[in-house]
Amino acid sequence: MKKRRFLALLLALCMLALPVLTACDGLGNLGDEIDKLLGSGSDGEESSAEPTPTPEDEKPKPGEEEKPKPGEEEKPTPPDPVGPSPEGPLPGENTDSSTDESEKEDEKPKPGENEKPKPEDKSEIDEATGLKYTLSPKGDFYNVTAVKPLKSTHIVIPSEYKGVPVTTIEKNAFSGCTDLQSIALSEGLTHISAFAFYKCSSLNTIVIPSSVAVIGSYAFDGCESLNIYCLADSQPQKWDKKWNPDNLPVTWDFSCEH
Repeated sequence: MKKRRFLALLLALCMLALPVLTACDGLGNLGDEIDKLLGSGSDGEESSAEPTPTPEDEKPKPGEEEKPKPGEEEKPTPPDPVGPSPEGPLPGENTDSSTDESEKEDEKPKPGENEKPKPEDKSEIDEATGLKYTLSPKGDFYNVTAVKPLKSTHIVIPSEYKGVPVTTIEKNAFSGCTDLQSIALSEGLTHISAFAFYKCSSLNTIVIPSSVAVIGSYAFDGCESLNIYCLADSQPQKWDKKWNPDNLPVTWDFSCEH
């Protein structure tokens, strides 16, 4: 009796469990179908959809310009800096400082390179008279001066020296020659420079030819005993106002026949 009841209860339980098992089996098959559909759909989407860009893909490749994003203004490219790069010299730039120093040394003038040559001394001394003659730069006349102390107390200035005219008595030529007593000036002399006979205290006579066009200032200053004889009839315009500051006696239009 008990066995029958157990079997009946078991049969009832099986009848109740059968729909559940059938439903579970259908659900299992339905799950497989859904999985297949989902798998094929995801494969299709993966094949048709574009891959999601990565940060590495967003970087521009070498040689490609970076395109501005939508709504972003394109920044202007800054100009190249003027002058050498702070990181180093430009290609082809000379960085050898020793070369620059040597070039600067080459640019410096060497000693005596740019110096003007000194004018040639064209002076000659006449040993017989003790007079010094200096040729002009063009070689067309001589200047004359005394070599002190004088060899003679009586001096003659010639009209020529070695065939070249003697035209000028230099500045201070006989200055301080206290032993000089007389001096003869030849025709052709044109200039008696300033202080030419300054303080020739023993000089007593001088004859000035008419060719003398210029006498400098103080030419006969300090000549206490001097008498001046001029062949010109009046004072030339180019004689300095102070050529005779001591107002020594002057005879104009003097004739050598006297």
